[in-house]
Amino acid sequence: MALEEHRSPYSDILDAVCHTLPGPRPSDRAAARRLARTGPPPVETVGLDPFSGSQPQGARR
Repeated sequence: MALEEHRSPYSDILDAVCHTLPGPRPSDRAAARRLARTGPPPVETVGLDPFSGSQPQGARR
């Protein structure tokens, strides 16, 4: 938002990168500040497959 406000040539690049990221984008400054203070909600989606409990470790799928 600040880059757009200052008409930075990097704002379009950052906007393009943000569109490739998952999750909603803050719609206003208050939402952006809230997200910066608290961070995104914790969600673990990587690395849990070996611990699913369905097969012993080392078993073939």
